Amino acid sequence: MNKPRKIRVAIVDDYAPHREELGALLKLEGFETHVVDSGDSLNHLMLDGAFDLVLLDLNLPGEDGLSIAYRLNKTFPETRIIMLTGRARGLDKLQGYESGADIYLTKPQRPQEILAVIRSMARRIQPTEPLNTSPSWRLSLKESALESPRADVIRLSMREAGLIKRLHLAPHQTLETTLLLKYFDLPATKEGKTLLIGKMSRLRLKIQPHTSGTPCIKAHRQDGYQLLLDIQIV
Repeated sequence: MNKPRKIRVAIVDDYAPHREELGALLKLEGFETHVVDSGDSLNHLMLDGAFDLVLLDLNLPGEDGLSIAYRLNKTFPETRIIMLTGRARGLDKLQGYESGADIYLTKPQRPQEILAVIRSMARRIQPTEPLNTSPSWRLSLKESALESPRADVIRLSMREAGLIKRLHLAPHQTLETTLLLKYFDLPATKEGKTLLIGKMSRLRLKIQPHTSGTPCIKAHRQDGYQLLLDIQIV
């Protein structure tokens, strides 16, 4: 039997007074509430599991809200997304809904009005502990292992497991070469890039025999690498 739990909500807003006020209101309502100021911070929170609902500002430092919504919708399709933004043009709303928003709210909105929208959406969410029935690849950070949909277990180094996690959480599952060099503590030189190519090739050689011929990691010339697998972090 699935174990009931609180509805898990994330507020992603770079304006501290607004997110803290909303966060306090939601906690009083009984939601498990987390407040962050960027997509990077949201990525760290999602290592502990998906959110039932994300309240998302669009104008954020680094990755913008539209990109975050698109990634959430692709990776965690059950997550409901409420966009809250000052962008009121029809085109902005269209882009918001196309990127994955369930509701698009324009500022200014009083906190109590936002809370009423969240209450309404929460009534349609049935929170349960996730079932391990997904056909996707499963990445265990604790075990440093990747399990294929056919239950093949691929042993990884801790650094390789961490890399797959970062690729999975990155926009479009793609990391630039500069970020990969930094992750592996390699110099931004020709020699460092050659060493990076070797590391990525070894990782592909571990995974590729278990993909039934489907590419697992794609190299983008001068731009980095993209993970092509549907990954679930457990």
